[in-house]
Amino acid sequence: MLAFVVKKPGDETSAQDLATYCLKHLAKKKVPKKFVFLDDLPRNGVGKILKTQLRKQAADLQP
Repeated sequence: MLAFVVKKPGDETSAQDLATYCLKHLAKKKVPKKFVFLDDLPRNGVGKILKTQLRKQAADLQP
């Protein structure tokens, strides 16, 4: 499982910080194995998140 993350400016949260938080609050099988940091989520003209672009990016990151 992969998670896309958009951090607020100045936020120093690391992937390890997120993994630790998730392990405390989620079932182990639901914790993402990888975190991908983005400046912003891709959106269409109306402002909806373009999930197809995120899926494509996730597929490109898989070995």
